[in-house]
Amino acid sequence: MKPEEGGKMRLIHTHYIFMTLILFAVLLLCILLHMSLMHPVRRHIPLDNITPDLKQLLHQSSAQVLKNRKSDNHVDDFTPRASSSSLSFNRKNYFNETVNHLAMLELSHDIEISVKPKGNEIETSLTLSQEQIVSDKSSNWELQRSGNAHCTPQKNIVFLKTHKCATSTVQNIIFRHGEKHQLRFVLPKSERDHRFSLKKPFNRIEVLTEEDDTESFNIFANHAIFNQREIEAIMPVESIYISILRDPVSMYESIFAYMRLDLRFSPDEGKHLVSMEEFLDSAPHFYQNWKEVYSGQYSRNPMLYDFGLRPELMDNKTEINALISMLDKRFDLIMIADYFEESLIMLKHLLCLELSDITYLTFNVRSEDSVRDINTSLSKKIRAWNWGDVLLYNHFNKTFHEKLKLFDQEKMKMEITELRKLNTRLKETCVSDVAVDMESIWHPEGIQIEGFRLKKDQQDESGFCKKVTRAEKVYTDILKLRQLLY
Repeated sequence: MKPEEGGKMRLIHTHYIFMTLILFAVLLLCILLHMSLMHPVRRHIPLDNITPDLKQLLHQSSAQVLKNRKSDNHVDDFTPRASSSSLSFNRKNYFNETVNHLAMLELSHDIEISVKPKGNEIETSLTLSQEQIVSDKSSNWELQRSGNAHCTPQKNIVFLKTHKCATSTVQNIIFRHGEKHQLRFVLPKSERDHRFSLKKPFNRIEVLTEEDDTESFNIFANHAIFNQREIEAIMPVESIYISILRDPVSMYESIFAYMRLDLRFSPDEGKHLVSMEEFLDSAPHFYQNWKEVYSGQYSRNPMLYDFGLRPELMDNKTEINALISMLDKRFDLIMIADYFEESLIMLKHLLCLELSDITYLTFNVRSEDSVRDINTSLSKKIRAWNWGDVLLYNHFNKTFHEKLKLFDQEKMKMEITELRKLNTRLKETCVSDVAVDMESIWHPEGIQIEGFRLKKDQQDESGFCKKVTRAEKVYTDILKLRQLLY
């Protein structure tokens, strides 16, 4: 063989090897791509700091995709999940379907999808135009207030019912909203109780359900100790989280009387009642035995306790700050009872309600002779003992007023004025007189709670007057019966 022919053969051989390697690499890439599609692939749509209307549309779109897939009998590998920061899918085509559905809704924003490998998964993010991004959570309130075309009444609501913070009044509004839209409530299993356990964090085993029950819940509004994981396990991912706080001094005076802590901490079974002053002067001594006292857990930082802080952590500032930070991220609105009318207007816009939906009569209020004045000295002692509640209240009072500033103040005044007129008309239409110690209203022994007697022509059980004056325990029992029957 001539030298030049040998050179040509070597060149051909090298080229053949090179092409073989390329083909092998392409084949390997195809195999890897196929394998990646065979494994669950999560898609993430960031939800932090986007406008509420778009957040709602994302959830609506994913729900529509799920509905479509169900109709096609292709739901075995579709698992939409979400947290406060992301909505996740485990297959790329479902993510794309959601994006396509959003496009069909004619949203006026650009969508940019970026894909990057992460081990055996592929992580996809959705980037929105600047118009759909807000720099701070508080900006949501101006957008909600503006009344955009996509505003529809929210039907998935978690309301953490704190003690002695006007929560019975708010709960009645939410109960009525749930009935109006035929929603499903998370209700206590116990036949004798209208509350979930107040001795331990909420657990889903406490919920009233039937064995073959597969329906999802919409409304969580009865007393419970907050447990984020357990509540998220039974409530839709797009649920709106709300609660309400009250100035720690007036709140503590109220709960000390309401829970009869003067009797609970009595050393001789009630012969000597422990006054609030006596308790606060020796608070650590009394509190060390809180487990042996009925409702003793509410004798320190009662609002933090309702939000899930364990009694043994009431002196742990790190844990308290961590809890406040978590609540700030989880809750969409924490109202302030000291600004109750403003709170309800904000609630109205957050849930997309009408003014008529938030009309109310004040519930669970002690008679005037049951309320005591708090002097400056006692106020300081209450704040010192309940410094954790002071931190909690101060934080959310600040965020509340930041959100409040975003409202058109003239519109706020106008809506409050109109709400007052509706409340006056409601009372004139429904109520004959105010009474105390009515059998339908649960109240601790020795504490007088005001209730309403209806006019004779407003006694219809299905009428609005009956609903708006219905006490918590009675309303809960009615909802239990209706939910079990239907």
